[in-house]
Amino acid sequence: MTDYRSLSADELWTALGQSYRTADLDLICACLEQREELTPALLKALEDGPDLDWEHDDPRWFLEIHAGLLLCAYREPAALEVFAQVFRDPDRDNVFEWFTYDLSTAYGLAALPMLLELMNDDDAYPYARSATMAMLVVIAQNHPDEHDRIVASLQSLLPILTENGELPPDTKDSELWTWIALSLADLKDETGLPQIMALYQGGMIDEWAIGNQEKYLEYLNQQVDVQPRHYDVLEVYEKFHQQAARQAEKEAKATEQEELSRLQTEKARLEAELSEHQAERERLEAELAERLVERKHLEVKQERLLSERERLQGEQPAAALARPKIGRNDPCWCGSGKKYKRCHWREDRRQR
Repeated sequence: MTDYRSLSADELWTALGQSYRTADLDLICACLEQREELTPALLKALEDGPDLDWEHDDPRWFLEIHAGLLLCAYREPAALEVFAQVFRDPDRDNVFEWFTYDLSTAYGLAALPMLLELMNDDDAYPYARSATMAMLVVIAQNHPDEHDRIVASLQSLLPILTENGELPPDTKDSELWTWIALSLADLKDETGLPQIMALYQGGMIDEWAIGNQEKYLEYLNQQVDVQPRHYDVLEVYEKFHQQAARQAEKEAKATEQEELSRLQTEKARLEAELSEHQAERERLEAELAERLVERKHLEVKQERLLSERERLQGEQPAAALARPKIGRNDPCWCGSGKKYKRCHWREDRRQR
């Protein structure tokens, strides 16, 4: 086991770069103890992001995540400006997925000005603004004194209705309307309902993401006991380890199931081959039995013919046995005119 507390800041940084997502908890503890020495490298890693030339399985892809999580643990003020820069970069939108809850929980009110500024920035890309709304909801829930301020900021983004309670003709369709409506529902605010219902009527709320008007009102009126969030970087990494263990278990079960399926397929194949061999064996045995029967018939026929031959030989007339002795070249005794050797010589010889 590595004694991380004996390592220098540079050595700790190297160890982080080799850790993938599930960094050793002892390594994180050692990094927490060297805040001052590690902060410059962490800020740079968060600001620069990954090198696109790295291989896809290079563990350094997680350095920006390690950097952000540790900076949140430090509550490093300088990191807020870096986060604001990263959040505005569409090519770094994955960073939101890691810090939507951790940053707002860790920094709390200190992050509020930066998040409000980003949410109200019309030049920022929509996903960044919508993700910022989710972070502001966390701050409002953790800090009730800021609830009204954050609600007012969200409401200020809604379109101002006409005197007839309708949307202005120049209202542009935007995915932000859905996220504003959802955020206000999370904060149980009803004052923005007229604008939100008008947006529903105008078809500008994504019902796939939030539900229809009825579902929205049901969610808005649902009373939920929201517990304050807290940020503990060690708990974050413990969850990473738990997730990795579950994933490994899932993959092991998938591999086991795949192997079981392979074995079942192999078993079925072997059983089919065995069945084919058994059928062939039965066919050959039947053919052999048939040939044995034929052989038996032939043996019986041969025995019958031999018996018939013996019988015929026993019935030869005495005159045939007492024929005069003649030469092979003499005329045959039967009067055919042929030489004896060409006529009855072979037959007489067999009889003798």
